[in-house]
Formats: sequence, C-alpha cells, structure tokens
Amino acid sequence: MGGCASFCDFSTYFFLNALTSLPPLTCSMISRPLGGVVAFALHKNITFQNRGAAGLQKEMTRFAALWIASYAVSLSVFALYSGVFNWGPTLSKLGAEGAAGLFAFLANRQWTFRPAKVRA
Repeated sequence: MGGCASFCDFSTYFFLNALTSLPPLTCSMISRPLGGVVAFALHKNITFQNRGAAGLQKEMTRFAALWIASYAVSLSVFALYSGVFNWGPTLSKLGAEGAAGLFAFLANRQWTFRPAKVRA
C-alpha cells in the first residue's frame, strides 16, 4: 500500500519538476501531502484494517501528527542530500522518501494503528 502512496507522491513530484519552474524542494512540498492522503486511506482500510480500531478520529489525529513528523524528516533529508551533498533532485527525493517512509511505517504500526489491547 505504501507503494501506491509513493507512486502518487513521486509521479506528482516528477510531473511538477519536469513541467514547472518550481525548485525541486517546493515540488516535494506539494507532492508529499498528496501521497499522505493516499497513505492514510490505504493504511486505514487495507494494511492495518484488522489491528483493532482506536476510532477514526483518534487514528486520524495520530496519523496527522506522525505525518507532520515524517514530512519534516523528508524535507530535512531532501535539503541535506540536495544542498550539502549536491545529489540531484531524483536521488535526493528517493533518499528522503526512503528515510521518511521507513520511519512512518514503523511508527504507524506501533502507534497510529496499533492493535487493541486484549483484556483478560
């Protein structure tokens, strides 16, 4: 499911990067939120559907908080790779989204969509 969200993010990013004069970091700032919406919908309904719902509003709040953190990770790593290491826009985007994606998946599994506690 993360692949679908990444496809949405990356296709929007590459479209904006190729067809506009926007800086690559700005393209990523636009494309990543679109991928985030797709990620929540797919994770909620497919990836973590049987984990014991905490309630839609609680999961949305947790997801939003986590998404903001992973967004900061993504943009920071993108800026580091492109600005400090002089990686091109494609490698910077791939590296940034790899780091942010790993962080987000682990946090979603452990916090956002965590299983319900079994009561004895």
